[in-house]
Amino acid sequence: MFGYDRTAERLTEARSRAERALGLAPTSFEARFAVANCHRRQAATRLDAEQALRALVAERPNDKRVIRMLAQTLRDLERTDEAIELLDRAAALVKPGGRIAYV
Repeated sequence: MFGYDRTAERLTEARSRAERALGLAPTSFEARFAVANCHRRQAATRLDAEQALRALVAERPNDKRVIRMLAQTLRDLERTDEAIELLDRAAALVKPGGRIAYV
């Protein structure tokens, strides 16, 4: 099998680990980012993810990862124009010769 494991079981495990990390370090930027990432993957919690990601972007306005994830969340919420604006913002933060994402 190629690609990422996107099964419900894997998402449940990821969410459990992210929430555990958040419980151990409630102010941790990375733990909050991980929880938001889990929330954005399900339609029922996508608006929660948007709210959390906006708070993270406010905290670190030059973090391309967070800006891109917020853009992906907005795209999934069918708010394409907002998503494109954020992707442009993230791209503008890339240094010459740098990458906006690692694949």
